[in-house]
Amino acid sequence: MKKRTLVVFMGVMYLVTPSAYAQKNFVKGLTEAFSSKATSAVSAQVERQVARATLEARPEIITRTGAYFYHPTFGYVPHPKADFRYPEIHFAARETLPKNDDDLIQIRPLFRPELDPIRFGARAAFELGRDIDFETIVKAAYFWRVAHPGKSLQDNPYLYNWAKLHLKQEKADHVFGERIMWEFPNYFLLKRLMSPNFTPTSYAKLYELTPVYPKHITLNGYGFPVKTADDDYADILDAYLMLSNPKQMEQYNTYGQYTPFILTEEEHAAADKLLALREQGEKLPENPTVRDVLEVAYNRLETHTAPYSQIDIEDMRSGIYRAYPNYQNTQLYRTIKGMIKGQQPVESYHQGYYTLENVDMTHLIVLDAVMGGVDQRDLTQIRRALNAFDKLCAEVRSDDDNTIWHLIILQKNLRVVFADLLTLNDLKIDWASGQDPRWQKAELASYAASILERPVRDLVGRNWKNH
Repeated sequence: MKKRTLVVFMGVMYLVTPSAYAQKNFVKGLTEAFSSKATSAVSAQVERQVARATLEARPEIITRTGAYFYHPTFGYVPHPKADFRYPEIHFAARETLPKNDDDLIQIRPLFRPELDPIRFGARAAFELGRDIDFETIVKAAYFWRVAHPGKSLQDNPYLYNWAKLHLKQEKADHVFGERIMWEFPNYFLLKRLMSPNFTPTSYAKLYELTPVYPKHITLNGYGFPVKTADDDYADILDAYLMLSNPKQMEQYNTYGQYTPFILTEEEHAAADKLLALREQGEKLPENPTVRDVLEVAYNRLETHTAPYSQIDIEDMRSGIYRAYPNYQNTQLYRTIKGMIKGQQPVESYHQGYYTLENVDMTHLIVLDAVMGGVDQRDLTQIRRALNAFDKLCAEVRSDDDNTIWHLIILQKNLRVVFADLLTLNDLKIDWASGQDPRWQKAELASYAASILERPVRDLVGRNWKNH
């Protein structure tokens, strides 16, 4: 998930009351249910219908306990009209803002009203406002903004100032400091929560607003990736799912540990539905084409918290960074290996020009190497990947700036993949004797350097020149 600027407006879950027509039917149903003429079976059936209709119309009244009602997003919430001794304490359902650093801030749903810290002094879903840490401020800001859809975080100076302080500290530490590396989904969401143009929602509403899970990437006519109009929305959904379903989304977290959200059962159920929607959207068709596989692979790469396209950011982490850490444990890996088995770039020569006949297959061989699919001990596999990249560059026009930019990204990733091989290019080899056991690998290292350490613009366009 990356820094985006596209504004996203999303709705918020509203509490609605039954319509007049529905209320009339409720009363009629209850009257019939308890009528002396109604049989017990009819009575039970009507009661169930009324209960179900009431629940659908008023989800916040699932359970009432004294001055509290159960809300599917916030857990047990004190009734707005309840008389508390500490009205200045902030709770999700209230409009009152904290007044000083000693106030309590809600950081997760309250699952048991008897643990309400306002009444009994227990910490439960609250933490002291003084010295709020990064993880706490993210959770508090999220719940507060979902509870107050008409407000921005600036309307709560206490939370806003703490959030601004943490974000400023991260920037001062490093462009991509330790906190961002280890708490990236939280960091991503907090930056969004700071923007008045971003309106967070509950997971249930988010699922309702997402009939189809958006894609990060689509392919242009030549098979190269371009961002979709929904890329920013996909980033937001991915961040939500990383915070709600860390186990299932673990494969996309290439930065490290982070702190997931604690949610109500209803919110978890909605998050699970959203995850299922995501998994359904990234499935390959029954008989996928090479281009189908390329699109799925690029969408997965863009989902990673440290996407392959931001390779410059990862230079400081040489030896740790991999474009797709979990690649070899996926069905995608097995599918690609089946497709590229025995395949090579195929060029034809006609009237003075070369043409790459199997561009998509050559592209897939390169992408497999970028994702870590090449066995570093197999010199034949390495040579094929290097040759494929060389031939792919040759087929791209020298004035196609967008595609050249993408080739530069692929080349940087290949330099990471074959970093050990490139170091051999500096070794002194006895080429004349032909007896040096490192001869074959050193020759391959020289070939790798000629392709991976040479400017891409020197490699492109060769097939468009008369030979």
